[in-house]
Amino acid sequence: MFEFEQLLVQVGVGRWHVKVIVFYAIVILLNGPTFLYNKFGVGKVNYECILPSGDNSTLFTAHADQCSYSAVDRVTNRTSEHACSAWRYSPGDVDTSLVGKYDLVCEREYLRDWDNSIMIIGQLVGSVTSNFLSDAFGRRTGSIIAVTASMLCQFGFLWSPSFWWLALFRFLESVFSMGAYQIPFTALSE
Repeated sequence: MFEFEQLLVQVGVGRWHVKVIVFYAIVILLNGPTFLYNKFGVGKVNYECILPSGDNSTLFTAHADQCSYSAVDRVTNRTSEHACSAWRYSPGDVDTSLVGKYDLVCEREYLRDWDNSIMIIGQLVGSVTSNFLSDAFGRRTGSIIAVTASMLCQFGFLWSPSFWWLALFRFLESVFSMGAYQIPFTALSE
């Protein structure tokens, strides 16, 4: 019966390879949920337009699309259309969704797709630059830089104050996470 070390020698893998595989498996498992957030964080949420409060001379009525409302002046009987500037979301949607946190509804709804596009562009840039990083600084140092920067960008992603800060951290996190994925494969193949 083979012992574990003899089996590794037969396969052509040493203890160093096993340590690297275990370390990067943990890194990839911790990094994976950020890629799933695109599917769950920008999904459909229930919301309604918050009508402005006014005096008794104006009657406000929300439209079915929840993106605009009508204001009827009771004195002149004139009706005017206005875009909503604030929304009320279902309980929990503000804290658990990018849509509720950054008001990605109505005229800002197109930004939902930008989140995913920015991540893909970051992966493209990262897949090209990560090998240069590992060639310039070495596999180990390149991996440490990529993993550390990716984790720091994840914190920035979580606590970003606006959508554009989120987009910046999302892009950088995708760039560095590609380094965290590609550099180990290069290191293990050498």
